[in-house]
Amino acid sequence: MRLLDLCDVIAGLSVPEKQFRDFLSRHGREWIASPLPQGMRKKRRSKRSLRGNCFCNATNLVLDDPSLDYVEGIARDPNTMQSYFVFHAWAVSKDGRVLDNTWENPAEHEYFGVRYNRDRYAKFLARQSHWGVNGGYKGSDNPSGWIEEAIALLAD
Repeated sequence: MRLLDLCDVIAGLSVPEKQFRDFLSRHGREWIASPLPQGMRKKRRSKRSLRGNCFCNATNLVLDDPSLDYVEGIARDPNTMQSYFVFHAWAVSKDGRVLDNTWENPAEHEYFGVRYNRDRYAKFLARQSHWGVNGGYKGSDNPSGWIEEAIALLAD
């Protein structure tokens, strides 16, 4: 059973949930949870952000390190949340390891999301007034517009 199949609730989602689930199902995958590398932890400690800033945090990691890609999807702490997932963003290494500088103890979480091409994502950000791919459409005249944008940014 895929992690996405365990999800009953997605908190913090700003796009239509059915569309987001379908998009995740087609383009997403599970990611390997891992601890944040020590060097990154020390470098980020003073900038370590609070919950809710994951889109900015992951973006900064990706823009600072060309070997990383940006991912958006769902995540949870399986010790405290069973079918309750949070709309979340993180970075991934080329070998698929999660680098999450928002949550404490990222190695204890589960992640399912869509990987976006770093360079396309950086160009996309230059045209936006928000962090992330799927987070800026709340109240938009075109709430389905994120799908076309997101597909164009997918990693190969």
